[in-house]
Amino acid sequence: MQQTIITQALLLLLAFYPAAAGQNHFHSDDSTSPDGPASIFRAIEQGLARGDERIFSVFFSRTVSLNVRGNSPGYYSANQAGQVLRHFLASRKIPSFRFTTLESDDHPFATGSATMTVGGRIERFQVYAGLTRDKSGWVISQFNIY
Repeated sequence: MQQTIITQALLLLLAFYPAAAGQNHFHSDDSTSPDGPASIFRAIEQGLARGDERIFSVFFSRTVSLNVRGNSPGYYSANQAGQVLRHFLASRKIPSFRFTTLESDDHPFATGSATMTVGGRIERFQVYAGLTRDKSGWVISQFNIY
């Protein structure tokens, strides 16, 4: 009986909170709406500036083309991509980050550059994020830090 209640509660949770099931709710076609590409790009900016990939990794597609400085480029699962970025950000301090180029047409992408501190050295870096649409809405399909 108790196991049935727990199972039903879990199914209810996943039905109302698809991010817990590895999905998201970005269905809007308007790129400036709270559910459009602009909100994902803002999440990336916040996540990088705070050193917390979890702020934007919830928007990763099931498979992400990932190229992060110091790591092997390739296609990663959403979880693997999050782990690569977590490791990358753990040893770096990024004082702030803002995208300088935002394109929100049929193939949204954003680019930007900033500085980070790595072991007492200041290094410049560039970020590229590309979005695609899948059945759950807009997702991050490509992410690069050069």
